[in-house]
Order: sequence, then structure tokens, then C-alpha cells
Amino acid sequence: MSKHQTKKFHLGDVLSVTTGKLVSPEGGEGLEKIVFFMAHMPESNLPHAFLAAASICKRDLLKQFPHLKKVNAKGVNRRNWKKWLDKQIKKYGEFLEVKYHI
Repeated sequence: MSKHQTKKFHLGDVLSVTTGKLVSPEGGEGLEKIVFFMAHMPESNLPHAFLAAASICKRDLLKQFPHLKKVNAKGVNRRNWKKWLDKQIKKYGEFLEVKYHI
């Protein structure tokens, strides 16, 4: 039987994983925190291991939050990401309780 551990993450962290656009208010650090948590991996991992883990996390996050599959980040860039993220927060909430299986 699997146990679940959960942790609250900002929607921008989650969407950074699921959309491939860096929209975390904490930048790359926010992206790293959620992937390291979900993959239960040390922060010293090599970049290719991080990318593989992020891909698995994306699949798992979309299972946990299937409503995020319809989020369209096309056109999001450095200039407009905050405004775009604010719209997503109004739709989906600012924080999500993310789990990983142990």
C-alpha cells in the first residue's frame, strides 16, 4: 500500500512543470522545489536527471489536476507571464496541494 506525502505549491510552480513555461513567482527555484519534492530526489542531481524527473512530474501533476490540461500557455513570455499567471490564479486558485507516492 502506498503512502502519500503532500505539500502546498504555488500554481505558478505547478504550471511551470505542466506547460513548460517558467511562470513560477520564484523563477527556476520554484520549479526545482516542486520537481525535487515530487521526484524525491536530492538537489545535487545532474541536469539530465532533473529533466527526466520533470517529465514524469508533468504526467503525475496532470493526473492529480486534470483540469490543468486545458491551460494554454502559448504566447507566454518574460513580459506577460505575471499577468497571465494572475488570470490562471483567478481560475484555479493560488496554491495546490501536491502529492507524491512513497
